[in-house]
Amino acid sequence: MSDQIKAGVVVQLKSGGPHMTVDKLRQWQGQTEADCDWFEGTKQHSGSFPLTSLKVVTEERASSAAEVGLGGGDPSTRWMR
Repeated sequence: MSDQIKAGVVVQLKSGGPHMTVDKLRQWQGQTEADCDWFEGTKQHSGSFPLTSLKVVTEERASSAAEVGLGGGDPSTRWMR
């Protein structure tokens, strides 16, 4: 699945959190990471995540999440809600 992760793909942390768009892939300390962007309301956030912690969000899952209002928030503070 990680070979499907590339710039422009919508991903989510395997543990949950917002849908994020991959900006670019890069190598850091011998590991491939994805630089991702997401929104919380109108505020844009960005972060880098190891590919091993991400999963691709399918169109079906993305549209159903949008319908019920999921997908927003900062993944680093999601547990505090």
